[in-house]
Amino acid sequence: MEKKTARKQTYKLLGIDAVSGLEIGGAAWVALLYARGFSIIEIGFLESIFHITSMACEIP
Repeated sequence: MEKKTARKQTYKLLGIDAVSGLEIGGAAWVALLYARGFSIIEIGFLESIFHITSMACEIP
């Protein structure tokens, strides 16, 4: 493979990885909860429950 082709592919892969890490869905969920009147403490508590449940269900 040519160096230019490999370099272009590497830049494209890095760009895709950077954009996929933004996770707009997670931010929208928090904004929705805040708009519905939840406090920051309540949102943090709900997020921690979500992440703990996700981790617990991944353990075989």
